[in-house]
Amino acid sequence: MLDYYGVEADLSEEERMIQESAREFVDEKVRPDIGEHWIE
Repeated sequence: MLDYYGVEADLSEEERMIQESAREFVDEKVRPDIGEHWIE
């Protein structure tokens, strides 16, 4: 993941784990279907 603002360096180990869990959820559940709901 790109961290343009250097935020990840300020996160605790627990916060990084939460961030990774959220990223995995989005990658698995949201991203596959987002195209169907995107309105241009």
